[in-house]
Amino acid sequence: MFPALVALSLVLFQAGEDGLHATVAGRGGRVELVGGDGRVWIVNDGDLRGTRGRAHLELGAGAVAEVAWPGAASARFIGPCLVLWVRAALALAPRTDGERIVLRCFELHAAEIEVRSPRADIELAGGWRVGA
Repeated sequence: MFPALVALSLVLFQAGEDGLHATVAGRGGRVELVGGDGRVWIVNDGDLRGTRGRAHLELGAGAVAEVAWPGAASARFIGPCLVLWVRAALALAPRTDGERIVLRCFELHAAEIEVRSPRADIELAGGWRVGA
């Protein structure tokens, strides 16, 4: 992948002691998912893979993947793309109604993002914010 093109952050608030949960569906092309434990999965067209905690997703040119954070948001990424999602430290965003989740796109060709939770915010580069 070449240098970062876009800096995008998606901030979600999800309750639950297990932290961040995401489901990744491959929709064509080369899609690699790396879990917080360092395991690497190739997510082929039609495959569905769940992950908990920190993870990152890398898509080759023309590849498509759909990511869902149950009850909070979903996204469809079209490669080339390099995306990282983590649970933010509470010192960065102290809240009592859930946990702060940050999604960063270091390289992004195209994406469609839908936020369904009233406790979710999208923070874009340049200070832009969108909420549900």
